[in-house]
Amino acid sequence: LVPRRSHHFLNSSGRSLERLTRGRPYNPAYIHPDDMAELGVQSGASIVIRSAHDAVLAVVESDDTVRRGVIAMTHAFGGQPDEDDRHRELGTSVSRLMATDLDFDPISGIPRMGALPVAVAPI
Repeated sequence: LVPRRSHHFLNSSGRSLERLTRGRPYNPAYIHPDDMAELGVQSGASIVIRSAHDAVLAVVESDDTVRRGVIAMTHAFGGQPDEDDRHRELGTSVSRLMATDLDFDPISGIPRMGALPVAVAPI
């Protein structure tokens, strides 16, 4: 899992403005089309993404610019853990997949936010 930026808004600023979100209030999990075919999912399907720390639900979107074996997602989305079923309206909290107390830079304290090992499965 690697971070991805959006061209329409900055982090969480603007996520509530439909003109910026263009009717998509969630942060898709962008995956290469060949990887999606192997998973047996199409754009718009829900998937589960698991790390060693937690699991989250996400909406998958095809993107042939993403390398095979990689998932790219924007941070700063999602609700509380008990709101996972609302991932299509709130988005997915990518930070839940990271353990901020185990894998972080010892000087800055910034947790590992990219190149995070995950497993993906259709729901």
